[in-house]
Amino acid sequence: MINASPFIVDLTLILVVAALVMFVCRLLKQPLVLGYLLAGFLVGPHFPFIPTVTEMKSVETWAEIGVIFLLFTLGFNFTFKKLLSVGSSATIIALIKNLVMFSCGPVVGYFFNWPLIVGFYIGAILSITSTIVVARCLEETDQNHEAFASVIMGVMVVEDVLILLMVFLISSLSSSEIASGVALSISLMKKFGFVLLVVLLSLFLSKMVNKIRALLTPETTLIFSLALCLLVAIASSHAGLSPALGAFIAGMLLAETAESRAIKVLLVPIRDLFIAIFFVSVGMMLDPQVISEQWLPIVILALVMIIMKFFSATVAALITKIDFKNATALGIVAIPIGEFSFVIATLGISLKAIDQSFYSITVALSAVSILATTYLMKLRSKVFFEAINGRRK
Repeated sequence: MINASPFIVDLTLILVVAALVMFVCRLLKQPLVLGYLLAGFLVGPHFPFIPTVTEMKSVETWAEIGVIFLLFTLGFNFTFKKLLSVGSSATIIALIKNLVMFSCGPVVGYFFNWPLIVGFYIGAILSITSTIVVARCLEETDQNHEAFASVIMGVMVVEDVLILLMVFLISSLSSSEIASGVALSISLMKKFGFVLLVVLLSLFLSKMVNKIRALLTPETTLIFSLALCLLVAIASSHAGLSPALGAFIAGMLLAETAESRAIKVLLVPIRDLFIAIFFVSVGMMLDPQVISEQWLPIVILALVMIIMKFFSATVAALITKIDFKNATALGIVAIPIGEFSFVIATLGISLKAIDQSFYSITVALSAVSILATTYLMKLRSKVFFEAINGRRK
């Protein structure tokens, strides 16, 4: 008798539980992200009352693919010209927001008597905005084409470089070494090489697609698009940037072609499958025991994260002459932490700079930030909608 592989069993369990929980969320008119997180907790190792996922590594790989595909499809809503037009605003907002949040880490750490290096890691974890959550939030609220959407994507492009500098700084401090600038210089050269690659691709990709247009069936279009997405994502990774950023750029490259709309439609079902697995994987890492033991730091950090990220990003946006409506929206979508915060927490644990429990704390903060962003965006949309209707009356 041939048995199904553990991975197929795990995938079946994830999809069945996720589907059931999503139906409940729909009935109660709750965000789908909440359903995914709850489904992840139910099939995770900390909820023993139903079967548990056994192949966590496979789930994490699928989740990473989900991040790549989501950013790829998001890239279709932007062009290089559109992104460059908000370059200065995005840079100022990213610098102000990340400086404020990075400073909050040592302040909160001092309150709990944590070592200074722990405060630096906390500051870095709180600083970085989750690209995947922002993308999903823009998608669910149908605000991809709003003015602030281009700015926040520009902010996250700038943050991708800031992540390198943060990791470089805190990893050097935690390993008690004064790092030379050689590694940083090499990394910057790789990034420059990646930019050249993107420029070259943008010059001939549109013409190439037009030439092979007669050969493009839905199947060949899908395979060609996915191949380009993953190639640029891998190139981005080798350049020291995130694969998700590379996927986003690949989407922008294809957005300039005549087939962009057809490609986006073909990708939606694949993207949604992997995105569900990403959020389920986050829910699987929620550990009730750590949350019950560390509830006070989690509450304090969650309040600092939500309040300070909102105000720092909103004020920075207002400084760059963005109007109040778009500035507040940008402040809200800047709140969530996610994939990069997990990477920073993992780095700190591997260098023995922070305790293992900080990973669970990071996951809990990520879940809180995801829910806060989702509800605040819905509340903001309702408030502005009612305000507009009131003016019309």
